[in-house]
Amino acid sequence: MAEKKKRLRVAPGRRWFYGGIDLGMTSDLAAYCLAFPPLPQDPHDAVTVFHRYYLPGEDIEELEREARAPYRLWAEQGWLTLTDGNVCDFAVIRDDVLADAERWPCKEICLDPSNASQLTNDLMEAGIECMWHPQGAKGLGPPTKDLERRIIQGLLRHEGNPITGWMMSNLRIAYSRDGVPYPVKADGGKGWLPKKRFKIDGVIAMLMAVHRAMTDPEKPQPRRRRGLTVIG
Repeated sequence: MAEKKKRLRVAPGRRWFYGGIDLGMTSDLAAYCLAFPPLPQDPHDAVTVFHRYYLPGEDIEELEREARAPYRLWAEQGWLTLTDGNVCDFAVIRDDVLADAERWPCKEICLDPSNASQLTNDLMEAGIECMWHPQGAKGLGPPTKDLERRIIQGLLRHEGNPITGWMMSNLRIAYSRDGVPYPVKADGGKGWLPKKRFKIDGVIAMLMAVHRAMTDPEKPQPRRRRGLTVIG
């Protein structure tokens, strides 16, 4: 089921990216976030992010009712890719990652380990470096703190994706016993609200991608050669 995709517009010089992927199988959306770190010569510390979202298209009307979200409209507008069948086709995500890696160097793809074994293997066989990112307070605590700071300081640039905005409204910050913040769905995992209404997959993908983009000690550094910026 072919759906038009939003074109990504990256400022000149932002040549490499880090990816974050949070997979959903049936009723949850699968989210893929690209994070472009600032270059050392930039006068700011802003990171640029783009999202791609995926959902099985066979039961789209039922999924819309469960989530109370306009999935079909978002697909028509190019924000959401509907895959064939009633299970999300991860091969579509793989192909998008590989296409993006042809356009910009891909430093690394971070994945939530849940349901990610096959996609991870496929990407690594294609030459994409992958890592499984820890979840919960331990893995998402530092990224949550950093993302909150970036939003407050205006250091997160995005394309105004309505699905991401909707997911941010579904988000609640919980705290571990040690006071570490981490993201949870608006129902807090207590089961007293219909969980299928609250999706935060895009936020999880963004937390992983942005954190690695800004903290990876081996991230590429630009070097000048004959007046051109070359990414090493």
